[in-house]
Amino acid sequence: MTAYLRKVLLGVLLVWLAGPVWADVPNWQALTVGQKEVLAPLKDKWNTLSESEREQFLRVVERYPKLSAEQQSRVRERMSRWAELPPEQRARMRENYKRFRDMSPQERDAVMERYREHRGQMKNGSGPGPGRGPGKGMHGPGQKQQGQD
Repeated sequence: MTAYLRKVLLGVLLVWLAGPVWADVPNWQALTVGQKEVLAPLKDKWNTLSESEREQFLRVVERYPKLSAEQQSRVRERMSRWAELPPEQRARMRENYKRFRDMSPQERDAVMERYREHRGQMKNGSGPGPGRGPGKGMHGPGQKQQGQD
């Protein structure tokens, strides 16, 4: 192998190995002022989010200026709620989203219809009340509700 070819191959190898380093998602301090403004609800958790979560939020930041004021407000509100969730619940929500994404369009439509029905019931008060969700208040033989001795 010629020395020139060896240098070229070494250079390609170094660039290939360094690729993931260049692709690192920035920590909070490295974000631009504009990114920080949009991502403000996530400020305290940003550096603890996974790289894929940070990448997803940065994609949201890219689309943010094109959104209507109402959509921007919804994005900020949802980011705030996401930041408040414990890591286990965020992981569960990511899993649910992956399953939803992998469904056929018909299955997704059916799931969304059930969600809308449930949401409608909750809004008009006909759904389960506080403490009466699935599995609540159902006790087998010999089981007592908490506080009943």
